[in-house]
Amino acid sequence: MMADPQSREDAAAALSIAAPAARRRLRPGIAAGGLVFLIAFAARLIPVFWLRGIAHPDEVFQSIEQAHRLVYGFGVVPWEFDYGTRSWLLPGVIAGLMEAARLLGDRPEVYLPVIGMAFAALSAAAVLCAYLWGARFYGVLGGFVAAMAPALWIDCIYYGPRTLSEAVAAHLLVIATYLVSPDIRARSRWRLVAGGALFGLTVPIRIQLLPAVALVMLWSALPAWRQRLPAMVAGTTVIVVLAGALDAVTWSYPFESIWRNVTFNLTYGGSSEFGTASSIFYVWLLATCWGIVGVGLIMALVGTGALRLPIPLAAAGMILVSHALIPHKEARFIYPAILLLLITAGMGLAEFVAAIRARVARRGPTPWWLAPATTSGAVAGVALLSVGTATLSAPYRELVYRGNDIVRASRFVAHLADVCGIGTFDIEWWKTGGYTYFHRPVRFYWPATPGVMPASLAGLNTLVYQHRLPRAFDGFTKLQCFGEVCVAHRPGACRPDPMIEAGPSPAALQHLSLDPRRALARSEAARN
Repeated sequence: MMADPQSREDAAAALSIAAPAARRRLRPGIAAGGLVFLIAFAARLIPVFWLRGIAHPDEVFQSIEQAHRLVYGFGVVPWEFDYGTRSWLLPGVIAGLMEAARLLGDRPEVYLPVIGMAFAALSAAAVLCAYLWGARFYGVLGGFVAAMAPALWIDCIYYGPRTLSEAVAAHLLVIATYLVSPDIRARSRWRLVAGGALFGLTVPIRIQLLPAVALVMLWSALPAWRQRLPAMVAGTTVIVVLAGALDAVTWSYPFESIWRNVTFNLTYGGSSEFGTASSIFYVWLLATCWGIVGVGLIMALVGTGALRLPIPLAAAGMILVSHALIPHKEARFIYPAILLLLITAGMGLAEFVAAIRARVARRGPTPWWLAPATTSGAVAGVALLSVGTATLSAPYRELVYRGNDIVRASRFVAHLADVCGIGTFDIEWWKTGGYTYFHRPVRFYWPATPGVMPASLAGLNTLVYQHRLPRAFDGFTKLQCFGEVCVAHRPGACRPDPMIEAGPSPAALQHLSLDPRRALARSEAARN
């Protein structure tokens, strides 16, 4: 049947009217989303540029230090990269950022901010997902309110830009969960493939999140699993296969890092050698850090938000339960769960603000100031609670300044003119910034055990130490102190004495053989 020309003209006219209206409705949402991203990104620059420290040695030695080895050819090799228990995926990405940063300069002051800003942007992208979730149910202002909890909470600001596997995997998990979340307005299979690909990235970076990834994928596929699940699995499979191929190229066979990691930790209990805690440790930790009132308030908001958005809460619960079963526990391990809980709490806060507006609207005309007042009040409340928690809670005060002194001392060493060897006293090597911060192609000597002299006094002329300079270092002159960490220097050359291995090496490593390529590299180094 031929369409009536007049009907076609009417339809075209209707579209020409509707398109600008749709664009006008879209613009506030884009602007609000951009503002959310900028707020989250700016907040995460605080630990990048101001409160610079080291949250955990893995932040340096399992990621940036290995990238430094790739790009500059020197760095400390921890036992994980002797025995092949870590994937090169994350260090490889960081190496790309470090190589790109060389266009701007060849110094830690250049590549460290570039790396920090890149991972801050990834974290801000996860916050943007919280905004988009909130905007679906509560509009632009509601989405803005929902995003403020993950944008401004102290844990998210502190861990957001860090190169810890837990932090990177957490942000990938959130973005992937958003992409595959059931939504009748988003039927694109490519979106599901992209979400599956991000799940595939999450698992090699942090294998402990596999149960949460499986839960989210299965739950998100339930509305129409025959159509949705294959697309997600396809995306996941491609990335997982590539990750396995990366292991084959960088280690000896596909998925070697995952197999060795699981064998070391589950079969031989290697991680337990670094300490164990009870199954309720994480509950105690949250109560200690957030306080009973803070935990109660956040959990109340989580319960409300889960009525609209249950999947992040379910994933957070899976992470908490699975990690409670692992004897070795650390605060950073549950950052992915904290991020998911805060996203759900943000939804609960948006629901609370929407309920206030609806109640006022039922009583009569809605005043013009109600929406901005409730929105700004909610944002201010989140910010004040976060700042109060960070300043009043002793664990957070310690965390915020952790490693700050050693970072400043290490950066000072990087700028000294005459350095032929570096050593530490009263500071374990894994508490330093490594070559990532020293950035000097010289030998690095440290004590075999804490409290004794470095491995070679003749091999170093620059010393990083705590407390008091021992008499054995009579030829050294203190240059400058940074809190409790000082730097001393002596004139003269250095003798190229051998360095000791980067320990501590867990006893469980006796059950694992050296990776063949690392064993060959060791034998060649010994011959030379």
